[in-house]
Amino acid sequence: MADYPDFSPHRITQNEWDYQTLLGNIKWLRIRTATPIQPGETREWTVYTVPEGKNLYWLNTYGSVSFRAYALLRLVEIALESDLWLEAYDYYFGGFTQVIIIPGGTTIKLFITNEDIVPGHGSIEIYAYEK
Repeated sequence: MADYPDFSPHRITQNEWDYQTLLGNIKWLRIRTATPIQPGETREWTVYTVPEGKNLYWLNTYGSVSFRAYALLRLVEIALESDLWLEAYDYYFGGFTQVIIIPGGTTIKLFITNEDIVPGHGSIEIYAYEK
């Protein structure tokens, strides 16, 4: 009948990002403190530099600390920052409604400041894929 929309099934095709290709390009970037961060101390790490000619597709972030902390992730060359406050032993998960595309040559830096009265450890994990 002409009044009703076409409910015929659409053909599903596989694009270049099939499952095996995606697995081969997954990046798991992790920083974990080797020595305790003292109260009032700020530490800085270079997490990753995206190779020239590639993009990094940032999917989500996990983090945890054993003290009250302020954390900052900075994408140096494109002047983009993401910061958060962390409570001791709380596990942070941050996903994005849209994937963040980081161009080649961009460096990801992490800064953690211990805002507590006790020293402690922290870690952060970034899940992404690179193409």
